[in-house]
Amino acid sequence: MEDIETKKINFLPQSKLGKFAFGLGILVLLLMLLAFINTGLAKPMPENLLGFVVFLTIGAAIAALIIGLIAIIKQKERAIVVFIMTALGLSAFVWLVANIIKDLVK
Repeated sequence: MEDIETKKINFLPQSKLGKFAFGLGILVLLLMLLAFINTGLAKPMPENLLGFVVFLTIGAAIAALIIGLIAIIKQKERAIVVFIMTALGLSAFVWLVANIIKDLVK
């Protein structure tokens, strides 16, 4: 009979890449919060700085997607937060591609 490994699903990541993807995801959430605060009634940032914050947010989200996928595939990371942060990065990537396609179709 073969040795069957039981894959335990954790909440927090165990590998270095998983922890890094989780940290990038938290950074994305904080930058999104900052951008949402600025789009409300109070506008503490000029528009140029807001564009830079959104650029950093998308870059960090795509990096979280790539690093999260590497952690999941190569290091067999099975943490729930890594899956969530990878999904967040995927949604940011899809949003970016949709906006590029929308601008090209105009």
